[in-house]
Amino acid sequence: KENLTSVKLNGSFVPRKFAKMLVKEGEEKAYDAVIKLDYLQEEEKLCGSEDHYNFFDSLISGRDLNADQEVSDRFKKIFPAQVLKDSVMASSIRKGVESSGLKDKFLVIAGSGHVDFRFGVPERLDRLNLMPRNQTCIVTVRDGAEVEFVENQEFGKV
Repeated sequence: KENLTSVKLNGSFVPRKFAKMLVKEGEEKAYDAVIKLDYLQEEEKLCGSEDHYNFFDSLISGRDLNADQEVSDRFKKIFPAQVLKDSVMASSIRKGVESSGLKDKFLVIAGSGHVDFRFGVPERLDRLNLMPRNQTCIVTVRDGAEVEFVENQEFGKV
């Protein structure tokens, strides 16, 4: 019997128009639209937490998460659009996992703003209990200048 390997690619970033709709017309209208188009199920909606917003704010503002600086409200209006994107990506991954075989593996490529500190996509998937957390791994790419460990500096990107 021949051992065949296949790879299935799935792009799961919700079209930008829904993030714009959310910011301009409100969360309810945007979520209703993505649910109607089966990008997301109603029960998969999960609000962003204050800790998640703190991280999101630091990404955009450049504020050091470890410094004792106050978190601004400057990006509160666009944060729900980030959460919508996270929710749709998590829903797409859920659909893939549910339709997969037991031996299938997944590689999810997403920006660090969607996965770091297990905010965004991972916190939504964790809530669904699709797989044990110890069977997942998040790898983040950083510029060499961001890496504090001297032994990693020669790589440029780690």
